[in-house]
Amino acid sequence: MRGSQHVPWGATPLIAGASVAGLLAFSTPVELGAWLTGPLLLLSVVVAVVLAARLITRSRMIPTAAGLAVALVAAVPMHTNSPLPTPAALRALLDAVREGITYTMTSAAPVTDTAPLTALVSVGIVLLFLVAEHLSVSWRATGAAGALLLLPWLPAAIVPWAVPWTGVAAAVVLWLGALALTSAHDDVPVPPRVLSWLPATAAVIGVSALVAPLLVGVPGWGSLPQLRTGGDAATRLDLGLDLRESLTSRSQSTVLTYTTSDGSPVDVLRLYTAEDFTGSSWQRNPSGTASETTSGWILWPQQELVTQEPTQTIEISVDTLTESALPLTVDPRRAYVSNLWQYDSVDDEVRSTETDTAGMDYTLVSDPGYVTPARLANASGEDQVDAAALTVPAAVDAARIGAVAREIVADAGATNRYEQALAIQAWLRDPAEFTYTTAVALSGDDAVSEFLDTREGYCVQFATTMVVMARLLGIPARIGIGFLGGKQSPDGGFEVIGGNAHAWPELYFPGTGWVRFEPTPAVQATAPAYANTDSGATAAATASPSHSPSTSSEPTDSATPSSSPSTTASTDPTTGGGRTGGTTLLLWLAVVAAAAALGLGAWGWRSAGRRTTSFAKGAEAAWDRLRTRLPERARWPLSATPSEAAAHVRSTVRLADAADEALTELTDAITAARYAPSHQADHDASPQVQHLKSLADAIASSARHDRGR
Repeated sequence: MRGSQHVPWGATPLIAGASVAGLLAFSTPVELGAWLTGPLLLLSVVVAVVLAARLITRSRMIPTAAGLAVALVAAVPMHTNSPLPTPAALRALLDAVREGITYTMTSAAPVTDTAPLTALVSVGIVLLFLVAEHLSVSWRATGAAGALLLLPWLPAAIVPWAVPWTGVAAAVVLWLGALALTSAHDDVPVPPRVLSWLPATAAVIGVSALVAPLLVGVPGWGSLPQLRTGGDAATRLDLGLDLRESLTSRSQSTVLTYTTSDGSPVDVLRLYTAEDFTGSSWQRNPSGTASETTSGWILWPQQELVTQEPTQTIEISVDTLTESALPLTVDPRRAYVSNLWQYDSVDDEVRSTETDTAGMDYTLVSDPGYVTPARLANASGEDQVDAAALTVPAAVDAARIGAVAREIVADAGATNRYEQALAIQAWLRDPAEFTYTTAVALSGDDAVSEFLDTREGYCVQFATTMVVMARLLGIPARIGIGFLGGKQSPDGGFEVIGGNAHAWPELYFPGTGWVRFEPTPAVQATAPAYANTDSGATAAATASPSHSPSTSSEPTDSATPSSSPSTTASTDPTTGGGRTGGTTLLLWLAVVAAAAALGLGAWGWRSAGRRTTSFAKGAEAAWDRLRTRLPERARWPLSATPSEAAAHVRSTVRLADAADEALTELTDAITAARYAPSHQADHDASPQVQHLKSLADAIASSARHDRGR
């Protein structure tokens, strides 16, 4: 690299680290795990090759070219069936990357480790590193490299999901380190002034402003202003309930707030119901049409069963929730809304085709005492439901699961539908039997059987298992989708966040209608009062099987994580409760001060390094000093070599003997500095540099006093 005598190779591993930190930007929509071993090993090899090339050559292109060549040689056998990077193999590698892009665009979050995704990450992280490192080290364009390193964080800003603040901090610190190492240009004789740091400072502030609103987990988050994308981002319920998929990161976005006339929280707020189950996922196909008058009427599928007036008034203010269905209690209720909303009595939903819930205020008057243990225990009559509520798909091992269900109710001594429901609920909620976890390991078409093997899951698995068991016992059942009642706010109201999204089973009882149960363990949800097995409502309620029903299948270890009934597009996170502004402000000031100290320290360290002047840089400075101080006629063309420049000076001015000898010495020095590697030792050459400058001044002084030419 002519004219650049010092290669800041130390920036190479820093750029690599910042590239790896970019992977953390996808820790919410992508499950980061052992599958990253391959891509990270590939990057390590490429970094080692580039670093070695930087140490042995000053070429701008060779290190990057070597890294790219090694990356292709190693990536082809990793992601294709070819051992060599032939043209056909390179096309296959490109196809694998394209498949990865397609997979990420068509899969629900969080995406897991498929081969196409691995190829995409391998190629993506290596290319990001090579381009950013080339800009930073070869051309000292670390600011432009920083813009590239920011790219992985942009999706989280556009469709905001939470990113780990430690990852952002690591990326910024590593970038600042690279900026400090590459800010000294050996071919520029004057060190950068403080003003040259203003663009970098502006870039850091811009990065912080863009990414800071995503740092949900950082201390003091609640005192920071939030990033908005055209107002509050919409929160939607994911209705693709696949039992084989893990639960995505729980959003902290405020979905809605409400107050109640008696000051007590609601049990749940339901938006949708579903009856069609494939064996591994729920398909929502509304059975009815939302065409009935809604506002002011008691809404219940069988209004003739409602014998008392609803009394609990609920004032609801919707925040980020954007749905075509209205959140309702699961009891008989009146809803005071505009005529744009219509009731579907078959699915017990209030829907609209002309508007949505965003920013909506409305009132419910509910009857939380409608369902009682006595009413359920005495239920009798025919089931007035669709056949779908009793259908068990062929993919499900009905014989096995039915036997388990019968064993549970027999062990509990259940004699009626209510006691059977309580027995199944109690068994599923038993922490000795099942573990609540958002990460599942189910992969087959019979997800319920696999769940009974693994004994681990979240609300969708628990709710679905109870639905299937109930159907196999002849009890109509469906799944409800909505939100838990949330937590009480200091003002006495209640706040429901995206993380309260929930699914539960609803069983049909003649004379009552659809009734909610809660098989998900208490760590996540509380059973309603009429189904609380700790309340002593019925003797069977507290009974549970004396042993676990036998199972025949082997547990499955594979997983295909995606989303669940959580928010699929989370809004900007809300502030955490209970934090004081003074404390959090001090915490953030400490973070900012630490970052500033780190940046200034790196700048100071680099500035101190500049004070130890290298011989090469000093020779260049003296040579430029001579040219600028010579008379106009004696200044050589910039394209001239040192010997050509000396000849030009002697041909245009008459030098004194001492000045002529000084010109010879200075010419030899600049020639050695440019072409003799032995002069590149990292030692303080300040005395030599001062001598060279004095030579330049002597030559220039003699030339200016010449009047003969």
